[in-house]
Amino acid sequence: MQIDLNLSLPGLPCSIDTDSMGSQNLLVEQIRSALHRAGYIHLRHLNVRVDGRNVRMDGRLPSYFLKQIAQQTVLKIPGVCVFCDEINVVN
Repeated sequence: MQIDLNLSLPGLPCSIDTDSMGSQNLLVEQIRSALHRAGYIHLRHLNVRVDGRNVRMDGRLPSYFLKQIAQQTVLKIPGVCVFCDEINVVN
């Protein structure tokens, strides 16, 4: 079952410029690092794509709990203004 979730953060300024490719790569690395630090091995295997200030994440996780952890982790990162969650929960 796939549920697409688009989350935007109105009113929160994006603190980094993500218009350049280097800035987008930096944002991807920040996201991957944050997912790694979250301490759940399954989060390390998610695909992360950045287009400007829009972040799209997809992959498979074994629980809705981990999906929620992934969402919360990404939304805390400065520079993420719109988050599209395409994570599938599979058992």
